[in-house]
Amino acid sequence: SVSRAPGDAANLLLEGGFNVNTASAVAWKALLRSLAFPGWSAAVPGKSAGVADLSAPLFSLPWSAASPPTAESAAAVLSGGTATYDCMDHPPLEDRRHPAFLVGMRDIGASIDDLAAQIAARIKARGRPFHSLSELAQSGLLQEAIDAVPALNRRSWTDDAIPAGATAHVDQGLLLCALSPMIFTRSDTFRVRFFGEDSASGAKAWAEAVVQRLPEPVGGDAAANGRKFRILQFRWLEEADL
Repeated sequence: SVSRAPGDAANLLLEGGFNVNTASAVAWKALLRSLAFPGWSAAVPGKSAGVADLSAPLFSLPWSAASPPTAESAAAVLSGGTATYDCMDHPPLEDRRHPAFLVGMRDIGASIDDLAAQIAARIKARGRPFHSLSELAQSGLLQEAIDAVPALNRRSWTDDAIPAGATAHVDQGLLLCALSPMIFTRSDTFRVRFFGEDSASGAKAWAEAVVQRLPEPVGGDAAANGRKFRILQFRWLEEADL
């Protein structure tokens, strides 16, 4: 049988995972940048393969493989978006050659800074951690952050020019699918900063340590004494580093 007691997590050590409760825009930017696939190529009908460095691609399954892309729609694929297409001129439900439906990938690299800032701001404003990835998804926080970056779906007010039913549309489901192998709602590695000041001389000192929480309990009783920590990195800081 498989034990699923609440205390089971005390015996786990998570290494390399990203804690979705971080309110650091820099950290979220680094996570999104980790999706990069430099040097990937996409085939253009009637031409040799065109090479495009994908700074942060998201992948989805094209709706209609029966309607292959034209040279014009393929150009939109390579550019990572559908900005050259107007949904009013190409009704998406009538013209399945519309690149919003044919594109199997979207490169969100140009919007990463804005998206990371929007996610971090909402995490910080929430004021309490998510206890599961299901709770994160149900909150709609990632979708709110996506909607706050108009360039992702060519959003105007509350409407997206790239239709929500299209594979080129970026939503939180697509984002969570890409990030799911890397994200958790807990972490065993922490960056801690220290400050000290001598009241007599006014001298100040700052230090930073990266510590890792281990499964090994203190004094043999994790419930009473907690778990041991190991210092992985330590450095003294200057005031300019803060």
